[in-house]
Amino acid sequence: MKKYLLLSISLLGLVLNGCSSGSTLLRPPEGGASIEVTKPMWLSGIKIQKNDYTKLFPEAENNEYLQVVNAGYWLANINGEVSQLIYEFTLNNKKAFPQATVYTRSIFDNPENKGAPIIYQGTLDNVSGSTKITHATVHNVKLNAQYHMIFEVYSDSERTHLITRINQVITSPVDNSMGCVQLSKLFKEEKFGEIINSQGEIIPVDKITIACKKVAD
Repeated sequence: MKKYLLLSISLLGLVLNGCSSGSTLLRPPEGGASIEVTKPMWLSGIKIQKNDYTKLFPEAENNEYLQVVNAGYWLANINGEVSQLIYEFTLNNKKAFPQATVYTRSIFDNPENKGAPIIYQGTLDNVSGSTKITHATVHNVKLNAQYHMIFEVYSDSERTHLITRINQVITSPVDNSMGCVQLSKLFKEEKFGEIINSQGEIIPVDKITIACKKVAD
């Protein structure tokens, strides 16, 4: 069992570290561990059947034309910084649009400023089976808060004639409003609930932290 757990950590792209005195990362609690994500880790904001931590999250939205596939965050190291959050919204096309090319607008709630949403505009054609919108990086995300990811499709480049619209509400399983990333207890229990220390003992999830860079003096 111990070998299996350690192998699982490796496959997930995680590194356990105690953050020595010379490290640029904060030390974990005594008897705990700091996890550095070496490969991006998905944090869903919608209900996913195989993930218990999402059981009370909003259902994936769908309509005549579109089906939400993913909505939430990637936890990743990016731009020289550890443990950053990246928005991602992925939708599949269920039905061909009335014309060959349509015009899109994506609107994400901005956790740093509710009055200034994050907006992207683009085009889509009927050859594309899906569309993905990402935004990096996202700050001031609060645990269990709800945010909106909206995707609109228009028939004209001025975006005045709406064809379809998806408004996906997500629930955040993560918090970075104080700088360092904190994951929900349910997420940690599901993903990290059987991580063992060097003595072969299971580390309590309340002593598992996500790698965070020290603030310069």
